[in-house]
This record gives sequence, C-alpha cells and structure tokens, in this order.
Amino acid sequence: MTPHHETIAVQNPTDVPVCRRRVAHLATAMKFPAVQVGELAILVSELAENALRHGGGGELSLVRISGERGQGIEVICSDRGPGFNPEAAFADGFSTVGSLGIGLGDQTHPVFLAAQPHQLTDMHNIDLGPKR
Repeated sequence: MTPHHETIAVQNPTDVPVCRRRVAHLATAMKFPAVQVGELAILVSELAENALRHGGGGELSLVRISGERGQGIEVICSDRGPGFNPEAAFADGFSTVGSLGIGLGDQTHPVFLAAQPHQLTDMHNIDLGPKR
C-alpha cells in the first residue's frame, strides 16, 4: 500500500469542495464502496465548513492508514477557533449559529452508523488544546 498524507488549507468557502473531492478521490482509489465514499465526502465537508465558520479557517489532513482491521482514512481537521463543548456539539439539534444542528451529531449517531454496511467511523477524538 502506497503511503498517502496530504494537508489542505481551509481558508475560504472554495476550499470546502476541494476537501470533499480530495477525500472522495482517495477513498475511491482505496476501493471504498460508493456509498461510503459519499458519506466521507459529507463528513469532510461538514468538518471543513465548521473550521471555516466557527474556527476562522484551518486545515484538513487526510492520512491513509492500515492495521489489523484493514485500511482506512484518518481525517484530521484543525482550526484557530476558541474550542467547543464536545458533549454538546455531538448532541442532536445542537447549534451555535441557529442551524438545524444535524452536522456532527448526525454523523456519529448510532442509528446513522448502524445503517451503514461498513461502519463509517470506528472512533472520533477531539483535542481542544492549542496546536503546537
């Protein structure tokens, strides 16, 4: 397996579709099922939008990984924002800007994950510390 690591700057709205296309290209090259490619594109779009809207911009990294359970894509999104309460942010309906609040909470909801033939995320980790 060829190593892959790329970082995409998220500084303006035109960077969001770039992130979406890059993860879709990588997932397709890794032979992910089409449905999972689409789900990854949605997840990455949500992360990039949030970094832009709430964090003043940042960057999104895509890392090809493999292990005992197979291959995957590690998605790392960082921004310059003040941070947030992860317990609240992953709850259904939570929003700081008056939106529907179906972004992060929906992507990790047990019903969403259970409906997938291949679970989209095995884990998520949120680090609220400053980037060093």
